[in-house]
Parts: sequence; C-alpha cells; structure tokens
Amino acid sequence: MIKTQVRYILPLLCALFGNAGLVGHAAAHANPYLEQALKGGDARNVADYQRTLLHTQLANHYQQLAQTDAASRHFAAADQAYAKIAPGYLKAHAAGHMANEYASAGDFAKARASLATIDDLALRTHTAWKVVSKLAKAGDKEAAAQMLLAIEDEVRGVDDAVLRAELLTGTGAGWKAVDPGRGAGMVFEAYGISRIVADPAAQATLLNELGANFIDIGRKDMAMRVFAEAERIGLGLTDPLQRAQVFAMHGGELAEKGERQRAVPALDMALSAALQVSDAHERAEVLSEIARNYGQSWTFAPGLKVADNIEDPYYQAEAYIRIGKNLWKTGQHDQARALFERTERRAILIADDIERATVLRKLASEWIVLKAPERAMGLLEQIARIVNGLTG
Repeated sequence: MIKTQVRYILPLLCALFGNAGLVGHAAAHANPYLEQALKGGDARNVADYQRTLLHTQLANHYQQLAQTDAASRHFAAADQAYAKIAPGYLKAHAAGHMANEYASAGDFAKARASLATIDDLALRTHTAWKVVSKLAKAGDKEAAAQMLLAIEDEVRGVDDAVLRAELLTGTGAGWKAVDPGRGAGMVFEAYGISRIVADPAAQATLLNELGANFIDIGRKDMAMRVFAEAERIGLGLTDPLQRAQVFAMHGGELAEKGERQRAVPALDMALSAALQVSDAHERAEVLSEIARNYGQSWTFAPGLKVADNIEDPYYQAEAYIRIGKNLWKTGQHDQARALFERTERRAILIADDIERATVLRKLASEWIVLKAPERAMGLLEQIARIVNGLTG
C-alpha cells in the first residue's frame, strides 16, 4: 500500500492554481509549501514576489477595461519585480502566475516563456493546464495538444505514485477542450493508482478530483461511481477538519459539474463537521469553502447563513464573492450587486494588506463582468496604492 499524508496531496489538488486569484499570504493559507517560503523568506524577496503577482493581475484587469497604457505599465512593473526575486519556490510560483496572466491577456509567447522557467514539476504542470485551457479557447487547439503531450511525457516519469496520479488525472482532463477521448486513459490510470492510497482522507480527496475529471472526459457513469467511493470513505473519517474538507470538496466538485442537487447533502455533512473544528483559522477557512460551494450549488440561503457567521473578514469576503457571482448567474442581479457592495464596504476590516488586495481584485473582476467599469477602476486604484506601499 502506498502511504501519503493529506497535507501533501491537498495543496496539489486544491491550492496551487485552483484559485488563481490568490496572492501572497492569501494563497499560503491553502499551500503549505508557499507558506513556508513566505515565512522563511527575506522581506525584500517576499515583497518583490507580492509585487509581481499584484502587478500582473492589475495589468490584466486594465487590459479588460481597454486601458492599454496602464496595462503595459503594470506588466512592465511585474517583469521588473520578478527579475529581483531570488531563485527558489517563490520565483517559480510567481512565474506560474505570470504565465497564467499573460495567457489570459492573449500573449502566449510570454506565457510559454514564463512556463519554461518553472523547475518545480507540480507547479509547471498546474500552470500548463491553465495555459492549455486558454490556448484552446483562443482556437489554437494544435498548440494546446502539443503542450499536453509534453506534459504527459514529464508526468509519466514521476516516481511518487500519488503525485503521478494527481498530475495524470489533471492532464487527462485537460484534453477536454481539445480531444476528450485522448485523456481518458490517463484518468483511468490515475484511478487505478487511487486504489492503493492508504491514507483515507488523501484517498477521498483524490477520488473527488477523479470524479470531476471523469465528467470532464464524458464518463459520468464512472464519475458517479467514484464520487460514491469518496463519500463512503469520507463518512468513515473521524477528524472533524479532514471530514469537513473532504465533503466540502465533494460538494464543490459536484456543484461545479452541474450536479447541484447531489452537492447539497455533501455540503450539509461538511458543515456539520466544520462546526466541530476547534482551531479558529482552520474553521473559518473550511466554512468559507462550504459557503462558496453552497453558492456554486445555487442553494443561497444556507450559503449566506454560513458566510454571515464566519468571523475572519477575509474568508467571509471570499464566501460572499462566490455567492454573489452565482446570484448573478441565476439572474438575481440586484441581490448580487448588493452583496458585492456590502463586501466592498467590509473589506476595510481585513487587516492584512495582501488579503485585502486579493478581495478588492476579485471584486473588481466582478464589477467588470457586471459592466460597472467606474467601480472596477476605483478598486484597481486602491490595489495600486497597496502595491506602492509594500515594504522590503
């Protein structure tokens, strides 16, 4: 039996680029490797890393708003900050964000150049999935396919079986935008590896990911079977945090793939477990995920109730933003606007500058979608002031 720890696999499955909007300490809450690099890093190096991420995100939003001069300035500032980061995990992580943002802006040459600098295989693979998706959306399926083939060659050389499974299933799912049948073998191979993972929480986490990826490749029959396995294992977990994390992810994956009615009972189980978590930070983090996924399942009343009771203002804001996004998707536009406005007012309660910038950036993104450019511009200006005030 292959043994692994939840703390090892969860960041790979959930954190690195599952939420590309996270920066600095905000992302570190979910990624212990990044957390270690930030806590142990030189203050100037950490500040340059944070500047890199924030400048690239600002550039992308200014480009969305047709502010090309401002976008160019921020991309240039990001390049300058990135050049100052010392070699190591922070530089690789920053390169991943830059590649993703350049791809979002349609500059695939720079995205590939940033991708090529990442020497950490997991980071490089997660980044490549994002670039592949954007290449396919831009109509360049041939380039997307070439990148996936290159990833596959690298992933198959990974010695650690659990890491290989995680990277195989994600790469297999990456083919959904190019040739869904081509990735099926990798997802099935990863499923085979999941059978020999000894740690039950890690196994359930991997099965949740596999269930989502089976839907991606058009095998809903296998997806429902795999999700049922994840649920069975989750029910056997006795640690409240692990149980809450597994069922929060379970409900979130189901909701994201359109199985919203199936998602709600899983989220109810996650909530029951989360309320038993003693550590305040861990409880706020998992409650935020549960509230966000209630929103994803379009079950808004319980999601808002959970969010209202999250004590940490950063995690509360994260929950409100996801719920608001889904309120907008379901045509509840007035409610979505009101929730975004409320979140914007409450952002002042977030003491950490980087966490506050993360929330403001996400709100700016939503205001752009809602065609409220003036509000978005105001938030981007606030973020720019935060970047200018970073010390180090």
